[in-house]
Amino acid sequence: CKTNPKVYNNYASLLLEKGITKGVLPLLKQSMKFGKYDYDSVQNLGLYYALIGDYSNSLKYFELAAKKDNPKLFSVYLNMVVIYLQKNDKVRAKYYLQEAAKLGNSKKLLSLQKMLE
Repeated sequence: CKTNPKVYNNYASLLLEKGITKGVLPLLKQSMKFGKYDYDSVQNLGLYYALIGDYSNSLKYFELAAKKDNPKLFSVYLNMVVIYLQKNDKVRAKYYLQEAAKLGNSKKLLSLQKMLE
């Protein structure tokens, strides 16, 4: 019986939503073991590394997820804005904020815009 890789990713996602990082990395690695990286797993790796304060790895995975055909591109860009703000790189933060603004709007986008003014 082969477990669907999405099961590992979904469980990791639930943990990350609660701010729990313990045990998440093996789940995400298991999720990606069965084939090419899917956007959800890659984005969750970005979130995982952001939560543990490893912003370089976080950006690495968000950049992998920042592909035009990713249906969650808007949230990837918003996450990148937050990471660049953490790294005190307002130039890149503004760039990704502008990219996100081209795709949609949200309360989070508006609050990030105010932070960069």
